[in-house]
This record gives sequence, C-alpha cells and structure tokens, in this order.
Amino acid sequence: MKKIKNKKKPSDLAPQNENQKIIELFLNALGNKYRNTSLHLALQQGNEYIVKVLLNALGEPTREKLIKYVMKENEHKSTVLRDALKTGDEKISKLLLNVFSEKEKFIKYLMKENQDKETILHYVSQNGHEGIIKLLLNAFSKEEKEQLIEYLMKENQYKETSLHLALQNGHEEIVKLLLNAFGEDENQKLIEYVMKEDQDKETILHYASRNGQEEIIKLLFNLFSKKKMKN
Repeated sequence: MKKIKNKKKPSDLAPQNENQKIIELFLNALGNKYRNTSLHLALQQGNEYIVKVLLNALGEPTREKLIKYVMKENEHKSTVLRDALKTGDEKISKLLLNVFSEKEKFIKYLMKENQDKETILHYVSQNGHEGIIKLLLNAFSKEEKEQLIEYLMKENQYKETSLHLALQNGHEEIVKLLLNAFGEDENQKLIEYVMKEDQDKETILHYASRNGQEEIIKLLFNLFSKKKMKN
C-alpha cells in the first residue's frame, strides 16, 4: 500500500528568485471582471492555506510589492485586508496584518475612511467581531495613544462612532473593549467619547435605555462615578 505524501507547506511553494518577475506579473493582474484578485477569492472561501501560498509567493525580498498586492481594491473599492477584518476571520486577518513591516503605514490604513466616512473599526464594531476589535486596538502602542483616541473618536456620515454602532447592535462586550481602551489618566477624553451625539442628538445612554441594556447603563454610571470599568 502506497503511503500518502504529506501536503506541502505554503512556504514550499514559494518561487525561486529567477521566476520572481513572472510571479509578480501573474499575481498583480487586475483580476476578474469584478477586479477581484486570486487573494480576494481565496478570502471569500475562507481558505487560509491558499492565502498563505499567495502571500509566500512574493515573500520578504519584495515587501513593498506584497503590501501593494494585499491593498488591491476590487470594484467595490474594498481590499482583501478590509474584507478579512470585516468578516471577522482572525487567522487570515493576522496573516495579512503581518505583511505591514512599517507601523506608520498600517496606522494610516486603519484611519482610512470609505465614502460613508466609516473606518474598519466602524464595520467590525457593528458586526460584533471581538477578536478583530482586540487586534485593531492592540495595533496602537502606548506611544501612539493619541492616535488611538483619534481613531475611536471618528464619526461616520451619521455622526455615529464605533461605540454607537456596537451598542446599537447589542454587542455589549465590544462596548466594554472600546471604553477600556482609554487609560485612567484619560477620563476627560473618555467622557467626551461617551457623550458624543449622533445626527439625532442621541448618546449611547439613549441607545442603552431604549434597548434595555442594563449592564451598559451600570457601566456608564460607574464611569461618571470615576470607577474603572472591567470586562
């Protein structure tokens, strides 16, 4: 009886240097009629193995080209990284996040808004992906705290923050994660965040009261009592 050969690792399928230019041309083609690349399609199927193969095809020596590949937009102006984060696929999201060797470029990407003035954080908060929220918040170091607060404060075209959207959709654990992103010495900014009004002049206290979210109301009153909120 023949032994079944082990499946090759994605790294084993990386091209040799002499074939690099051909592979780059192949991968960076415009995609199908919807401008989806092979990476977009692999993500849509949640196929982590194929994503690894495609990323390893470019490899470390062509880091800038790899970033360009990951950042290609389809006809909906959506990149593979944005789609992975939106759908909550943590494994593939981590693979794609590792492409960014320069922190500054990654932070700039996170800050990017779509036509509705929404960032990735808005999408993820609305859809309830706790693991992705943690990935995004942890992307900011202590030295980048001001940028993190700026990120949290961003409003969409309806003047909703990620906090509004998380609460609106009943994602209480995400609400706690967003509130706990503020340090003890940032109480004033935290209060400003909680007091933000949407286009209907409603704060998250309005949302929580309407939805009967007792735990959130307790958290908010603890906040104003200067107590530390915990998950």
